[in-house]
Amino acid sequence: MPEATIPTKEAFFQRKLEAMKAAARERTLNSQQGVAAGAPTGAKVSPFDIDFLFMFFLAVFNDLSDIILFIIGLIGGPTIVIPVWCEVSKKILDYITTVFIGLWMFKKTGQMVKSKRQQMSALQQKVGKTSSAMQQQLQKQLSKIGTKTFGKIASRLGIDYVLEAGVIPFIPEPISALTGLLPCWTITIIMMLRETGD
Repeated sequence: MPEATIPTKEAFFQRKLEAMKAAARERTLNSQQGVAAGAPTGAKVSPFDIDFLFMFFLAVFNDLSDIILFIIGLIGGPTIVIPVWCEVSKKILDYITTVFIGLWMFKKTGQMVKSKRQQMSALQQKVGKTSSAMQQQLQKQLSKIGTKTFGKIASRLGIDYVLEAGVIPFIPEPISALTGLLPCWTITIIMMLRETGD
């Protein structure tokens, strides 16, 4: 019967150390490949953040108010006061919502961009002088972070305001007023969950 070999403590710990080193090398390689491929590393908006929930309910409230005020304006009767009051109320709600949601979106996007820049700088320091090509690629990505995001946020806010306020140029008033019934603000807030700060 062959004799069973009993591993010594030193051999056991040596194998364990080698496995830990291999896992660390693999994690470092994966993170470098992820950054090189442009993988998003910024902090994203969570659907459970208090400020996200507040803005979500503000957007839902505004979208529902637009529908309710539109219906009240339609059945307001022959008097001109109620439909005009409803339109003025909708415009005021849209102005207020645009300001609050716009400020929140720019604040959250700024936080994402700042977080992503910090992560890229930390990775750049970790890589050190090992690879000049990797350093150049990291520096190039670091300079591009956030350039597209703020433009997307501004254009999304502008489009939402135009649709919600019903001030679409070259479209007759009855048709452009119907675009205010679309849940644009709610969709915009939900789309913020996808932003990464690129």
